[in-house]
Amino acid sequence: MSDAIVEAIRCELPEFEYSLTTVSWNIHKNLLLYASGGSNASINRKMHVLEDMLESSILAMRVVMNNYRPINTVPFDVLTHIFGFVARGTDMLPVSGVCRHWREVALATPSLWAALKTSDPPSILPLLVGRAKLAPFSMRLGHTWLQSPPSLPDTASIQSMIPTLRTFGIEYHELLPSRSCSE
Repeated sequence: MSDAIVEAIRCELPEFEYSLTTVSWNIHKNLLLYASGGSNASINRKMHVLEDMLESSILAMRVVMNNYRPINTVPFDVLTHIFGFVARGTDMLPVSGVCRHWREVALATPSLWAALKTSDPPSILPLLVGRAKLAPFSMRLGHTWLQSPPSLPDTASIQSMIPTLRTFGIEYHELLPSRSCSE
């Protein structure tokens, strides 16, 4: 670990230690109160408050720890380049859900969202257009789009992206009715 990371963790630790010590002390105090026959409703409320404090402390500690994990120290431009190898558009949805750092990088890179595939449902277009901003957009419409006309919001999304449309294609495969050999 670099000296800067170690120093940052060293600065955060006293706050977490204090929170955990306070929560531990309160839990011990409430257990003693419960053992001595104190009010169950009052103790339950206090224990729920303590549980919330503990969960908040754990969440805060996870945020700090995640900031120093090796994958979260990959520079923005390198991570953007790596994400570029993932097919664009809706394929970025799971990638952007991995962690906060990846989400920030994905959402800050409009070109990663600038594609609509034939398998994508029409309802996803406004999300992609919004995230793609003014990046050149590629669009391939498939059977889900052609079975029924797009709704008004989808039409508005299509119209809003026309200035940035780089490629446009339509794929539609209709199966021929089957015929038996005896006919």
